[in-house]
Amino acid sequence: MLYHDVMKITDAIDLLKSYKGPDRLTFRPPASEELIAGFEQSFGVALPGDFKTFYRFANGFEGEEDMFNMISLEEIHVDKSDNNGFPIAEYMIYSDSWELQVNPLNENGYVISYSGLELTHSLGEFIGRFLKGGVLGGYGLYFWHDEMRAKHNGPSKPEKFARLLAIFRWGLINRIIEIEQVKDWADHIVLTEEEPDYFFMELSMAKDANGVIALLDTQKREEDVIFRRVLFGLIYNCLIKAPIAPSDAMDMLYRLNSIDVLTYAEFSSIINIEDAFDCGEIEAKDDILVFLEQYKSFSLFNYDMWECYNRKLEEEFSVVERDNSRKAAWQALVSKERAKPLTKSKAFAVIGLLAVVFMSLAYLASMYRDSFGNPIALSPIITLLLMLFFLSAKATIKRIY
Repeated sequence: MLYHDVMKITDAIDLLKSYKGPDRLTFRPPASEELIAGFEQSFGVALPGDFKTFYRFANGFEGEEDMFNMISLEEIHVDKSDNNGFPIAEYMIYSDSWELQVNPLNENGYVISYSGLELTHSLGEFIGRFLKGGVLGGYGLYFWHDEMRAKHNGPSKPEKFARLLAIFRWGLINRIIEIEQVKDWADHIVLTEEEPDYFFMELSMAKDANGVIALLDTQKREEDVIFRRVLFGLIYNCLIKAPIAPSDAMDMLYRLNSIDVLTYAEFSSIINIEDAFDCGEIEAKDDILVFLEQYKSFSLFNYDMWECYNRKLEEEFSVVERDNSRKAAWQALVSKERAKPLTKSKAFAVIGLLAVVFMSLAYLASMYRDSFGNPIALSPIITLLLMLFFLSAKATIKRIY
């Protein structure tokens, strides 16, 4: 059966049963009739027949490599106020999700969509696409989305990808992106569009990295905060897989750092990581990974989600910035209080307290005797105590004026 044929759910289930692809699938036990009825009653949703058939076969499944999850009925939550439907599949712990919208007038009428774009009216076709190319592979779910978007929106123009093209260029120059990744992306557009822009055809036929970079230099590039954060995500993945050294990663962070573009929390974190290199490269790698981990959701394959991921990061950083501003305000207040001169009444009270303490010490010193009961001359100690008293008193009086 060809990938573009509309597949019946029974055919898709047969493929699942015999699947021996690269991604090992783990099937959950079938959903009971009580669970299906309970789901429909709880959320006031009539599941389409295709979905009931699927859940009677398995209450969802998970893919090992792609971290893809056909969500079980227990995990699905339906927000009745949300007209965009509810998720029936997700990728990388809900970094991406595919939604089901049910026609309330026809229980077997439904749409499966991704990022607001309608993909299919067939669960069988959705599962077939996943089995064909997974999430990231050719003819897989991301490919499918781009294919449908091209049909809806017409041919893509290079200017629409200004930020991605800038990332390709920077990544190629710094060797965190391979030329095959760029050419595969261009090939994908050429394959999914009836009349692709000539730029993408040239890009797909480029012979080497220099040729690709020369083509990218002809296009407008967008190097904003998202540009930097996506590159942070790519550097993280390279550092995890160890094709780059921590010193190279640190050099890239240094060149991407900008107080005018990044938040103060990000800017200062990179500065602190630079200081960690004084302690050695191994310790610094741990610091780099901790910092970069917050950007790991960004990848070359999910550029449609970059804006969403960035908004989430901005919300997190705004909380950090507020906490830091409160801390800074408190420290400034404490410093201000410490810098205030003492009032005369407080100063004399402090001097009086010091006098009592030092006189008590002097008295105890004068009472000290040797083993025969004779008093010991402790005038040097008493003199020292008096000197300490006068120095303390002088410091206290100085703060008055």
